[in-house]
Amino acid sequence: MPVVSTINREAGDKAKGPRLQRLRCIYLILDAIEKSEKPHIYAAVEVKDDVFIKDIKLQKDYLEQNKNFDEETKFTFNSHEIINTMIGFCDMWVEYIIKSKEVYLGFYATNNIGKESKSATVVKLNIDLPDKPILELLKEYDFDCPKLLPAVKALVIAEYKEQYKGKNGDGNIKNLEAFTDEDWKAFLKKIDWKFGECNEEETQKLVLGKLQSCKLFNHTHIGQEEIILRNLMDLLDERQCVTDLLGKFVNLSDVKLIFSQVSDSAAILKADDPIFKIWSQIPPPIDKRNIIDKIQAVCSQAESKRISFYARKTSGSRILQDDKSLDKNFLSLRYRIFEKCAEELEGYLKKIPAGTLTSQEEVDKLFDFLYAAAKNYVSTLSTDFNYTLKSDPVIEGIVLELFDSCYLALN
Repeated sequence: MPVVSTINREAGDKAKGPRLQRLRCIYLILDAIEKSEKPHIYAAVEVKDDVFIKDIKLQKDYLEQNKNFDEETKFTFNSHEIINTMIGFCDMWVEYIIKSKEVYLGFYATNNIGKESKSATVVKLNIDLPDKPILELLKEYDFDCPKLLPAVKALVIAEYKEQYKGKNGDGNIKNLEAFTDEDWKAFLKKIDWKFGECNEEETQKLVLGKLQSCKLFNHTHIGQEEIILRNLMDLLDERQCVTDLLGKFVNLSDVKLIFSQVSDSAAILKADDPIFKIWSQIPPPIDKRNIIDKIQAVCSQAESKRISFYARKTSGSRILQDDKSLDKNFLSLRYRIFEKCAEELEGYLKKIPAGTLTSQEEVDKLFDFLYAAAKNYVSTLSTDFNYTLKSDPVIEGIVLELFDSCYLALN
């Protein structure tokens, strides 16, 4: 196939584009990072299409159109937004065939699908419409419907000729007219139609959730999710204004740098928690039992494997705490966990019937409850204070050590 001149559909620096494009782009970047052990991706907005994701490792490109319409609005295949997208998809499809490259196309819309009516174009082209909406059939890749392909081909080719009327050249019309039914199916199977999807506000919530589960996210980023998102959005805006094509793309290193910068800034801006000073004011514990004694006091049938587990985890935490004995931020973290667990433990023991903790399952359930309470409390405090260590295993170890060092008890 010869290379031909096609209509340039990139917005480029003519417009920044809707916020939804950037949110979708960031979501897809984070999704690619999540699904690959060693991701190698490039992403941009308003390059070839609204969103462009290039996965070097998988050797494929993904191009997506985004439409943010009122949910009451319904698209049919002959809607301007759809048929215009199809013309752009056709040109890109032929371009990728010529270059023997893999491409996937996507259409993401907040509104739903409607049924085609016998418009002037449909009547003029003598199209026999399928009983079901064309977009619904395409979304389901239902090519067994005999009326689907003839209708799609007729509408697309007619619109293609109309758009290229008066242009320098006919674009890829000869290639499209030469497509067999199998060629059309291969093309249409590469399009992922998404309707009734999340709007900007809902997509932002999804992106923030993706940020929290991202492998680049750690305890220093807690409470900084919106800052990371804002920086990623700004970066996409900045790159869109770059003249050089390659300079428009954001890659994994750019994303890592933003996570790192936010982490460094968060550590600098947050205050040290002064609560460690209270430790010296707490009277020494009277109860001298260790954690194993305390578990066996309420659960005489405690499983030896679980006893060993608690003993190992407590010993590991004790080594860590000895190493951090002069770290004021770590000592503050320990006191905060003590403070929260003491409060939650008292309430928990009052609510459960006497004898509940006689089973291993109930003992484990209590510790899980305290872990969760401590983690949530530390997460909240971390928005204001800087703690040296605060991963889940560290917090769980501190909870157990507080029982072992006699500050907490099960009875």
